[in-house]
Amino acid sequence: METLSPNEPFRFSAQSTTAAGGNASSEDLVHQTRREIQRLVREASDLVHSCRDAKTFWPSFLDRVQRATAAQSVSLWEFRDELAAEQIRVGQPSHADGDTEAIGCYAQLVAEVAARGEPVLVPPAAAEVDRAAAANTTDSLAVLVPILVDGLSEAVLEVLMPTGGGLATQRGYLRFAAQMGDLAGEFLRTETLRRVRRDEQDWIRLGQNVAGLHRSLAFDDTAAAIVDVAAATFEVDRVSLLRRDGNHWHVVTISGVPDFDSHAPTVKALAGYVARRRQIDDGPVWAVESIDEEADIIPVVGLLPLHPTCVLLLQREGGPISPTQQRRWLAFAAHAASAWSNTDRFEAIPYASLQSQLFTAGGRVEGSRRKVLLAGLIALLLSAVAMLPVPMVVSADGKLEPLDKQTVYAPRDAVVDKVHVTHGDMVQPGDILAELIDPQLDQQIDDCLGQQNVLQQRDRELKALMISMAGKTSEERERIEGEFKVVQQKRDGIARQLHLLQQQRTDLTLRASLAGQVIGWRIQHELADRPVRRSQQLLQVVDPDGRWVVRASVPQERIDHVLRAVDGSQQPVDAQVIFRSFPSQPLAGSLQNIGLAALTAESEPATGMAEIAVETDLLPIRQPGAIATVAIPCGREPLFYVAFQDLIRAVSEAIGVYL
Repeated sequence: METLSPNEPFRFSAQSTTAAGGNASSEDLVHQTRREIQRLVREASDLVHSCRDAKTFWPSFLDRVQRATAAQSVSLWEFRDELAAEQIRVGQPSHADGDTEAIGCYAQLVAEVAARGEPVLVPPAAAEVDRAAAANTTDSLAVLVPILVDGLSEAVLEVLMPTGGGLATQRGYLRFAAQMGDLAGEFLRTETLRRVRRDEQDWIRLGQNVAGLHRSLAFDDTAAAIVDVAAATFEVDRVSLLRRDGNHWHVVTISGVPDFDSHAPTVKALAGYVARRRQIDDGPVWAVESIDEEADIIPVVGLLPLHPTCVLLLQREGGPISPTQQRRWLAFAAHAASAWSNTDRFEAIPYASLQSQLFTAGGRVEGSRRKVLLAGLIALLLSAVAMLPVPMVVSADGKLEPLDKQTVYAPRDAVVDKVHVTHGDMVQPGDILAELIDPQLDQQIDDCLGQQNVLQQRDRELKALMISMAGKTSEERERIEGEFKVVQQKRDGIARQLHLLQQQRTDLTLRASLAGQVIGWRIQHELADRPVRRSQQLLQVVDPDGRWVVRASVPQERIDHVLRAVDGSQQPVDAQVIFRSFPSQPLAGSLQNIGLAALTAESEPATGMAEIAVETDLLPIRQPGAIATVAIPCGREPLFYVAFQDLIRAVSEAIGVYL
């Protein structure tokens, strides 16, 4: 068994002194074993590029490694507080149960290998070795491979092999395990990226949900909003809000429980726990604690103060809250504290509640005639106001897009070798943006060059034979001339094929076709040394001084207003554009094109597309994809129609169905 290669972990050479029949059987067994190993390696690679999480990935991955190496066991070691700890093992146990001293020596060895950052093969330690030092205290040959992520050891892959075997065999074990460590490192990088994206989505959802905390200044509404939004945003079973009156705490509201008995034993247990805890610690508490061992109450996993007299109590099954979730909880608590303070200040205003009720209920009316008269006057006034013509403005969300741009795609499946630009760089036509490599294409070119050399050599041999044809028969001369023509045809075909392959290699050097600015956020990080697929968009080159438009999605129920405005005007319809990043700088534009329907995502309704041209010199931002709101004036309509057009449209459609 010799050293390994990336696509073939082991290369076997069948050397036997048996008879020919025995050699054939051994070779078949070798080929069968090699195919099985290659299949397991492909399965391990497919697992890395799948969408599995760590809980389902590692058992399957370690199982493939064990089967491919015929190891006694394979395990994953991770680090907690700089100490190595075994997380998952597939196969036989490495140590006897209760042998903590041997396990400690072995864990120290794993930690030292991780610190070195290089794979090693460690034979079993002698029986008289110092048990306090780092050593291989197993009975097997230990192959330890650090799993590196961005140059740091995040874990260690352990493969325990039988002792014995030559140097080439051990080198094969080490090489193969190192390749599996590289695959595991790629999975950890991908898993880290997924975790970052999930964390980003959680922060976005938190930012969207906290707006619901400030919709009311009423005490009960604010309290209910705090616990309901918290329960909907975070993975907890129950959130309770408690308030202190004097020296006593009482439960104000509980998520998912609109009505509860404040004298119930469970509710009193919550208040008693908070009272005891606040006497010990007045800051956030993240300990997992049981309120009552005998009662069936969900364990407490967090206690967040919103105010000196108000706290949030968090309960859930399934363990403590992670540090990442704790940071989001603290951000939520800051918003909840702000909403609670606003409610307190509002409640402190004299007669605030009474004024709110008066404004909601209206004034007092005396006498039935006065009621009828007043109602008639109000109806007349409302009718007059409803018929007042007001501007009909159709608003739509859009994005800023350049018309003068170059979108750079991958010409074929390849790997990004070098990225010569970063986001915001200015380039000129012909400048190199990135370089891709395709090992398969390089191999095809090398094969063509090899065939070309063979044909050239044969061409020279045939020419030499044709020169010395004097003593040859006519059949031999015809054969030589015919073979010469075939060789010439093959040379021409190889030359054409080589030209096409070299042209494809040239196309892997991506160049700018226009002068402009590179658009691609973190392209060095996202593309460098990464595989790309054919037609995958890599980056854009945009002329910042070129033409720009805002493409807006107009709702289908508003598109008829825009079409009437276009048909009724001889000039382009004016529009106003307000960028979300610069709300105080409205920009004038003109409607250039309007489409009746454009399909977006399957879950979203079809919309009409409007293209609004804007002056480049007036743009406050020149960033593709900048979000803007477009306002298109569509004449004047009665106020009642503008305010209730959706209802009017729905009623008209319903009536039209039955007529």
